Amino acid sequence: MTTIEYAEILESLAEDDDVELKTTPTAKSFIDSLKVKKVECEKDIPFCVVCQDMMNVGDFLMELPCMHNYHVDCIQSWLATRNTCPVCRFELPTSDLVLGSIEISYLINFKKKLETLITNPF
Repeated sequence: MTTIEYAEILESLAEDDDVELKTTPTAKSFIDSLKVKKVECEKDIPFCVVCQDMMNVGDFLMELPCMHNYHVDCIQSWLATRNTCPVCRFELPTSDLVLGSIEISYLINFKKKLETLITNPF
């Protein structure tokens, strides 16, 4: 297949109104378990990639297991239709039925490893 043929196929797929991208929502019980924090200090103000806006002192943010932070409303809307972090695509549990002890254990261990790497990079 030539580059031109490949580009034509991609273009036809992009124009096809019948193509529907399937996304999987994050388990509601998992979303409800995420930590909510209040932005207290001006030097610690993160950027919300969902709404493309800076957070302000006093705003509430939600932290994912990958340690990325978002406005609570922004990330809840995102996770209602997707099961990944908007920044790093870290996968989150997709069903309340699937949310078992193995996944919870994995997420807890993953977060601990990230925290260790951040506090002790070498």
